[in-house]
Amino acid sequence: MIRPIREIIGRKLFKDTVVLQGGIFASNAIALAASIVLTRILEVEGYGTYVMIFAVYSFLNITRLIGGTHAIVNKIAEANASRRFDEIREIIGYYLKITLVSGLVVGVLGFIFGPYLAKLIYGKELVSIAIRLIFLSSLLNTFGAVALAVLMGFRLMRHCTALNVGQPLVRLALIALFLLLGWGVTGVVVAHLLSGLIASGIGIILLERVRRSGEANLPGISEMFASMLRSPVWKYTRFVLPVSLNKHATAVFAQVPVFLLGRFVEGNEAAGYFNLGLHIVTALWSGFLGLSKNLLPYLSEFKGRNDIRMLKDRFFKVTLLGGITGLLFGIAFTLIMPYVITFIYGEAWGPVIPLIYILMIQYVFLSFGIAANIFYVVSGRVWFAFWIRMIFLAASFPFAILLVKNMEHIGAAIYYSGLVSALTAIYLIDITYRMKKLPAEDSRQRR
Repeated sequence: MIRPIREIIGRKLFKDTVVLQGGIFASNAIALAASIVLTRILEVEGYGTYVMIFAVYSFLNITRLIGGTHAIVNKIAEANASRRFDEIREIIGYYLKITLVSGLVVGVLGFIFGPYLAKLIYGKELVSIAIRLIFLSSLLNTFGAVALAVLMGFRLMRHCTALNVGQPLVRLALIALFLLLGWGVTGVVVAHLLSGLIASGIGIILLERVRRSGEANLPGISEMFASMLRSPVWKYTRFVLPVSLNKHATAVFAQVPVFLLGRFVEGNEAAGYFNLGLHIVTALWSGFLGLSKNLLPYLSEFKGRNDIRMLKDRFFKVTLLGGITGLLFGIAFTLIMPYVITFIYGEAWGPVIPLIYILMIQYVFLSFGIAANIFYVVSGRVWFAFWIRMIFLAASFPFAILLVKNMEHIGAAIYYSGLVSALTAIYLIDITYRMKKLPAEDSRQRR
């Protein structure tokens, strides 16, 4: 019994997961502090406005839509496992090009048309300056995003953790400063812009440090720009686009209830209640994020080595362990949650409590589906995952409107939790079927 435990602890997957998870816990602590600052100072109405502004940006952020961080991590991990370093340079150049161009397009168009888009979606005015500025975030965070994808692809999790923790820590300090200065929601947006710019600076430093230390065979910054100019766009877009669409659709799922609450409910409080409830449940689920982030390059390496047997074995073990752990944590948190909400956020946020009870259902389903989206990326079946997601979203949309109109934030929580739970169940059924069709032995053993 002791020997298997020692073997597990000695594996790079375990060590990397511990490092990532430690960083995620630190990030969660920072996010908790930020949510307390935002909810206490902006109060319910102001926090709702902040949520609605960021929902518009998240929905229209095509940088994430066509950039495809998950796909880039997958490709770098596969190429690194096969020692194809020229391909890695080409992939990095492609990602830098896409991120810069799309960030520029989003920034310019969002700055010009952002307020009009917000009014079209919600049917009411929001803070015009804040909406214009938030669309510059992707452009300023270009090298932060590139550095994170590259470091994850090479499984350099200590550096990833430094970047993941450093940016929100700087952002929290800036948010607190600007709110104390009385800048309100606009100050929160400016804090996001500046923290993205600082993250790009940190990202460049980390990439140079890794290159000089020899931890990974990376190009220099000038080489990255040279690769950017000659990297073929369509060669990787064919793979990246479906992964990005699926990832973007996941983000949109969480914004649809916010759009509907902003459109059909008077005031902005309901959007604030829903977002805080989802934020708390998401923070709880992020206890799995260290493993989830590490799984993509980890399983991609098995795919790169054509080791199908290990791919299947690790997938099912992670799925079972994640589901059982999520169920136990969910039950424990549900018992103490009412006291946590009132103590941390105050009595004004009491309406969030019933939302969390409802949202815990999708939390448990997601715990079992921790490796589901990763499987679709690794197996190249992302289009299936995307179209199933879109079909579910379209079919359920009329019910979403009905629920929001009649039950406001409670209805939004019922819609979102039910949609995510049903989708995850379908994915797990499909993946189990697909796994059974994969060969029992890997190709190396057959040869």
